[in-house]
Amino acid sequence: MRGKVFFIAGVFVFLCLLSSGYLVKAEEETPELIYVFDIDVKPSMAAEYEAAQKEMIAIYPKYGWPYTSYAYSTDDFHYYFVYPVKDMADIEKAWQTWYGIVEKIGAAKWGELAKRSGKTYKYERAATYRHRPDMSYIPKKPRLKAEEAPYTYWGMCYVIPGMEKEVEEHFKKIAEIFAKHNADSGWETWVGETGTDMPCYIYVETGKNAGDFWSHSDKIMQKFGDEVMPLWRKTQALFRKYEYKTGMFRPDLSFTPEK
Repeated sequence: MRGKVFFIAGVFVFLCLLSSGYLVKAEEETPELIYVFDIDVKPSMAAEYEAAQKEMIAIYPKYGWPYTSYAYSTDDFHYYFVYPVKDMADIEKAWQTWYGIVEKIGAAKWGELAKRSGKTYKYERAATYRHRPDMSYIPKKPRLKAEEAPYTYWGMCYVIPGMEKEVEEHFKKIAEIFAKHNADSGWETWVGETGTDMPCYIYVETGKNAGDFWSHSDKIMQKFGDEVMPLWRKTQALFRKYEYKTGMFRPDLSFTPEK
């Protein structure tokens, strides 16, 4: 999905990441639901933003923050923090836990850190996305392990209302083509729910770096792109808007609580 719009791996989200190193860099089973924070950081203050986030992450263990978060930064200076959750009630529980931690930290200390961080970005927003394994393709023997593929591509497909069924069927057929050829690279698909410009689907692909990602995309298209591209063009005709983002998984800004 780029200029000639290569659909190297089947079909929107985020915001990260999941199994096999896609949206969420996790070794465990891909979560069904993710809660994603999108922070639009001022380019001139990216270093200050990251410094504040690292300081905040350092606080988590001290106060027993129990939730895992996976961080990504994109080329247009957006930072995404992805939280695997069970359901909406789990999100509410996480917020209550966070309010308790802020109270323990103290208004003065927390206020200073929040103020310093707040100066570095334009806005923040949250959304939830649900995993669609039936619209994804996970190779049995992927060419790269999760830790070998930090480079991430998000394809954001904003569908014409009422065309969801047709789009989903096309995605499934493309997945079947990849499976038929036993492709060694795949993708994860997510459907936007709360906080998103619905209806939207996001597919997530990864690679070692930009060069590796696009060169392998070309190889796949050379093998069976003549089967994929006609179907992808039909799918595109059902979009009211298409966008993409590229970036990197950021383990230095991610957090995994000790069990």
